[in-house]
Amino acid sequence: MGYKERVCKFGSHGGLVGILTEPAGETHVQLVLRPAIVVSNVGLNHRPGPNRLWTTFARRMADQGFVTLRFDMSGLGDSLSRTDKLSTTERHVLDMREAVNYVLQKNQRLSHVALIGLCSGVDPVHAVAADDTRVSHVLYLDGYHYDTLRHVLNIELLKLIQPRYYARALRRYLSHVPGDAVAVAEDEVLTREYPPKEKMRQDLAEMLARGVRLYACFTGGFSHYYSYEDQFFDMLPDGNSLRERVSVALFPQADHLFSGVEVKEDLYQSLGRFLLSDHRNS
Repeated sequence: MGYKERVCKFGSHGGLVGILTEPAGETHVQLVLRPAIVVSNVGLNHRPGPNRLWTTFARRMADQGFVTLRFDMSGLGDSLSRTDKLSTTERHVLDMREAVNYVLQKNQRLSHVALIGLCSGVDPVHAVAADDTRVSHVLYLDGYHYDTLRHVLNIELLKLIQPRYYARALRRYLSHVPGDAVAVAEDEVLTREYPPKEKMRQDLAEMLARGVRLYACFTGGFSHYYSYEDQFFDMLPDGNSLRERVSVALFPQADHLFSGVEVKEDLYQSLGRFLLSDHRNS
């Protein structure tokens, strides 16, 4: 089928920049049936994604009849900063809402969207998906995680068998830097606010009640936070009731940014199956 691409600018401040990837040729039937896909930055990586993750994905999905918008959040990549006094979180949520508005208004044959977030990119995806009825698919990649007893035990065992943890403790001791001080310094740089577990469970229940399809995957590079496949269901109140309704995938050989060729291919296959299938399991 092939693809065609064009640069687009949108947003209430006229400063959001993205690339719209569309199927080449006549695809009326596919467009009506498919959701538009929207992806944004991963941390400070601009819209192509780390190792051009989203560029390749968008072009592949065009072969399946999907339109994809990959864009830079305001103040990142090619997108202009906003001059309002919103917080960073509020600005990114607004950016995501305006991206959804743009892609659906640009092509009247499109009526719903699939939002994909990786790591911190999950935050605006979840906020918009929680209350926008045009969102039909939500895909979390190394997204929200909450400790469980099994996970804590896994991590403590990992510390016992990995020398790097002993080396780190020795360096702290020799430099007289308390572990708590290091943790506080790191927290000041890497602060993110997760929804409380009860709120997260409520948000997912409301999405599912609207017919939204949910996908979550986790990598081996994220194992310090997510260490076994069923953790998703164990970490939320009444999580067992989600087992047949949420697709969960684990990529133990992948790093956090899906750097390897083979793991990237595995991810593309998994995302494609989910977006094309009527089933809950990817």
